Amino acid sequence: MVDVLICLDYIFLAVGRLPSMLCWRL
Repeated sequence: MVDVLICLDYIFLAVGRLPSMLCWRL
């Protein structure tokens, strides 16, 4: 669960446009 939160934050900060789906797959 922590990984998902970190990933979401990273995506939001990195691009903030890509869907969280990509994060989940990673």
